[in-house]
Amino acid sequence: MPGLIESGTTRPQVNISFLLDSSVSMRKGGRMGQLNAGMEEAVRVCEETGRKKEVQVLMRVVAFGDHARWIAGNQERGVEHIDWVPLKTKGGTNTAEAIDLISGTMSRKYLGERNYRPIVVLCTDGGSNQPDRTVEASEKLKNSLKSRSGIEKDKVIRIAVGVHGAKRAELENFASVGTIVLEDGSREENVPLVFEVEDISRLKGVIKGLTLSSIHSSLTAGGTGGGENGIVISPVYDPDVGGEDWED
Repeated sequence: MPGLIESGTTRPQVNISFLLDSSVSMRKGGRMGQLNAGMEEAVRVCEETGRKKEVQVLMRVVAFGDHARWIAGNQERGVEHIDWVPLKTKGGTNTAEAIDLISGTMSRKYLGERNYRPIVVLCTDGGSNQPDRTVEASEKLKNSLKSRSGIEKDKVIRIAVGVHGAKRAELENFASVGTIVLEDGSREENVPLVFEVEDISRLKGVIKGLTLSSIHSSLTAGGTGGGENGIVISPVYDPDVGGEDWED
């Protein structure tokens, strides 16, 4: 079956999960159309990067409305290829259930024996149905991977994309802290990795840029058992990112 973690593979694994709001509010202003277009590009970036860097880029996708559901991959395994089928909108915003599904993947058994830091990208346009549960789920995800040395370290790279109307406080609570590189090359240090998209026409490009830069950051930050490099993320797609400075 294509896309499964290969038994005895010598290729290390980069796990990237997308949590996508498919609530009815995503119908407004072409939001879902841009999200679907962005995911087509994100899948292509993942597949091309896997070939270029000789790593398994294992994708998981969860969509959430009233309930969360697997769109690609599952708890046990991610996939290296997705034929993207456009999402449809329905229901409310059960963000907590989506985060809980991904928390269940955070073990070496499911991430792979030679895994780099896993990535989780959340994209939503509103507040969750149960804000307190969403906070609890975010905390569980943050603490899902522990250092063998006993040193507390945030090992999951968590990125939040807020489409027009999203609750900033929820996004910040979910996101990792790191460095953001802006379009003009300036850097914001030690800030939550939250990207607010007011101009919906930019959503496709933002998702594509975040996908590439997060994989780059995962590869250069080492595996879940270590790695001291900080997280550096950019919403701008740069095809030159990941050149000779990437670790092979």
